[in-house]
Amino acid sequence: MSTTTIKKLNYSLEGQSVNYLRNFLLDAIANDPTVAEALQLKLNMTDNRLKLHDGREVRTLAYVSDLDPYVRYRGGHDASTGVPTAASSVVLPGEPIQAGDKWLITTAGTIADLGGESDNLSVGDFITAIVDDASNPEDFVAINANIDTGDVVVIENAVLTTLPADTPTDIMSTKLDAVDIASVRDANGEDLTSSVVLIYGENKITVSSSLELNNLVIKMIGKPGTVTVILWTEQTPEVLDLTATDPDFKGFNGGFASGGYAYFIPRNNGSPHGNLVRLSDSTVESLDLTLTDPELKGFRGGFVEGNYGYLVPLNNGSPFGKVAKVDLTDFSTVEVLDLTLTDPELKGFTGGFSDGTYGYFVPSNNGSPFGKLARVLLSDFSTVEVLDLTLTDSELVQFHGGIAVNGYAYLSPEGLGKVPQINLTDFSTVEVLDLTLLNPNLIGFPGIFTDGSYAYLVPHYNSTLGHHGNLVKIDLTDFSTVETLDLTLTDPELKGFVGGFYNNGWAYCSPHGGFGGQFMGKLARVSTADFSTVEVLDLAATAPALAGFDGAFTDGTNGYFVPFYNGAYAGVVAKITV
Repeated sequence: MSTTTIKKLNYSLEGQSVNYLRNFLLDAIANDPTVAEALQLKLNMTDNRLKLHDGREVRTLAYVSDLDPYVRYRGGHDASTGVPTAASSVVLPGEPIQAGDKWLITTAGTIADLGGESDNLSVGDFITAIVDDASNPEDFVAINANIDTGDVVVIENAVLTTLPADTPTDIMSTKLDAVDIASVRDANGEDLTSSVVLIYGENKITVSSSLELNNLVIKMIGKPGTVTVILWTEQTPEVLDLTATDPDFKGFNGGFASGGYAYFIPRNNGSPHGNLVRLSDSTVESLDLTLTDPELKGFRGGFVEGNYGYLVPLNNGSPFGKVAKVDLTDFSTVEVLDLTLTDPELKGFTGGFSDGTYGYFVPSNNGSPFGKLARVLLSDFSTVEVLDLTLTDSELVQFHGGIAVNGYAYLSPEGLGKVPQINLTDFSTVEVLDLTLLNPNLIGFPGIFTDGSYAYLVPHYNSTLGHHGNLVKIDLTDFSTVETLDLTLTDPELKGFVGGFYNNGWAYCSPHGGFGGQFMGKLARVSTADFSTVEVLDLAATAPALAGFDGAFTDGTNGYFVPFYNGAYAGVVAKITV
């Protein structure tokens, strides 16, 4: 028998050096300890493991290095398809499976020979890999969730694709009454908790950082709540009929969320109108902009900056250029800026956005397609600058919406397929990405949004395909890498969208339709992590009026779909959980 000596461990107690362990000898043996050696710690020299016989069986003591520092959450899984694979994983797609990786069951199923309590997996259960490169049922174990929670602690993971710098982002819990503890790690398991600011709230935490962070996994721990977990595709949208308050509250184009309200931009309810409507829970308020100026009607889109909302002028019977600035704190004070006083051609815009300093108004049609991008200094609401994009390329006309990211603006081409990148520092340098060089059918995108790294163009219509479903993803770091996803391969009716938004790892396309005279209510969302997973929620299945929307927006918790025309001018809002 050989003997191994453990070195002394010294620590300081109230300024005095104390020997915590001294002259500790550990027996090194060739095999596992026997019952005769119960409660004696031994080192098995054959497998080089610490062993202890507890009087009934041999126990192996784990080293800290044996413990996986982070169990990776790999996303939802459809149990009816069998065990998870690296390719099917929503989180870290293609990454080899490691022991400890786990998946949340989102569709029930039976997997024969699975380890754990049962081969039958229900929604809410977990399946966990117990070996690296797991591929067979016996390589996984089921963890059933249908247990009495009592005073147990519940752990919930959430995935955040992008946390923009200095942008507090709410992470909602579907399981907890309140989040007690939270941690943040990147996709490789590195702990970033100390690099972010966490604010705890009911059913959520708010995460922020001075740096942009990507592919975060947020672990939330707390007491189980009473919130029922419902699959996104199985939720029932909330139906909010604005015409129940006033029959004229219909025919809106675009909107935004601010201060607990959802705002709907007035366009046409049979004729151009100026009823700006806001909604909080079920409370409906309105502001008739024409009482300030009879020409303030027929807008298309808007944006919020600070305590003000800005409405984008399109057509009030003819193209016009009067921007309405609304004080959202009192919902009554309105200022007007007529862009045509700077340039008579500055009218007929579709969509707008802010970079925090300027508001931008996206050129569409002022009697014919045009390309003069206007920006207004928001601090004085009077200084106007103009950039004629056609001086760079004569085909840079007729856009629908835009975004500002990292000092550049990007506009969505509605009539053609050329995307401009505008340097906002000098407001003159323009680069062009021609999508039709990649695919001649990449034309007709009425809507653009971003996750901070990529731009997403919403598919609608072109003269070759008619209504189409080609969602486009552009890498903004190089402004050249383009991916496309044909949504009609998931469902032939997933085409003809107008507007959309990004939220927490998903790109949402707002249903409009119009093909064959039919207006659509099928909402599509796409995972931005793999740009292949498509989920569909048919809003019209809840109420036939939930179709023909013109734009959508989110407050970070809910998505709002803007009613415009579904065979008649419409005023029924769809509200869903995102």
